[in-house]
Amino acid sequence: MLTIVHSIAPLVLIIVAGVVAGRTGFLPPTFRKALSDFCFYFGMPALLIRTIATTPPNTTAAHLIWGAYLLPAGLVWIVASVTAREDGARHEAPSIAMASAYGNVIMLGIPLALAQFGQASATTVAFIVLVHSPVLFLVASLHSELSEGLKISRLQEMAAASVPVGGVAVHRGRMIGASLFRATREVSIELSTNPIILAIAVGLALRMAGIGLDPISGAALSLLGQATLPCVLLAMGLGLSAFQLKGEAGAVGLISFLKLVAMPAMAWLLASYVFHLEPREVAVITLLSAMPTGANAYVFASRYGKAEASVSGAVAMSTILSIVTVTTVLATVGTRLE
Repeated sequence: MLTIVHSIAPLVLIIVAGVVAGRTGFLPPTFRKALSDFCFYFGMPALLIRTIATTPPNTTAAHLIWGAYLLPAGLVWIVASVTAREDGARHEAPSIAMASAYGNVIMLGIPLALAQFGQASATTVAFIVLVHSPVLFLVASLHSELSEGLKISRLQEMAAASVPVGGVAVHRGRMIGASLFRATREVSIELSTNPIILAIAVGLALRMAGIGLDPISGAALSLLGQATLPCVLLAMGLGLSAFQLKGEAGAVGLISFLKLVAMPAMAWLLASYVFHLEPREVAVITLLSAMPTGANAYVFASRYGKAEASVSGAVAMSTILSIVTVTTVLATVGTRLE
């Protein structure tokens, strides 16, 4: 446990330095975007390409890793949606569910998992990253579109009670189909230009082709990759200085509990006792499931104008609390690798 604390403490100090720098104005707000852009477009892709291209192939089937990660996310999504509806926030359910299931896997999870569990964890990390954003954003977009579509449909039914039942069914079916097509198209466009997804594809292609990396390109990618984690942590601190602990206390507490406690607990149980994965894979899946709510969940909430304050508060609250929960996860599953 003491070893885990010693490994986490420097990370916390960097985050705190970012918070202080942001609150005092020592670093301008634009600096966070510059740091995030560096990590997103250079540091993270370099880290992924180098690590995946030089990692031996994983013997575990991808669908087992996906199941252990996505099933808990789906269960959390359902619980968050049902709870939001019972609290009278039916149309905020998509944003609250998204914030409860969508973690900071890209910017924090990747470098932290590779730093804690080594290069051997790269394939498991890559498998999760390949489905994390695409699946959750697709589900969230479809959930929101359907929620709005059903609302409009109900209003239309009330305004035109003379419409035949069959006509209403056809109208709903068309709306659902259009929503699915629109959501799928938007996610596909996003994926085709996402540098993280492209980096994973390049790394897997190099490994499968047996090409690997030459010493010069490998060293260059290594230098960029080494700068990723501290830059990510500093950017997180700057981001925390901007996010505020506001919104509905119940929604913020619900999101933080589901994201930091319920989801990783279910992921650990499924990975260990249902899918019987290797200890390192269990550790990676549990750690990535325990990541705090990602800032992209707030971007999603802002886009649809639903539960923005609550999601913003959950990003800040879950990030602060994750210092404790991530340390607990590493102390629990990390020791099994020693």
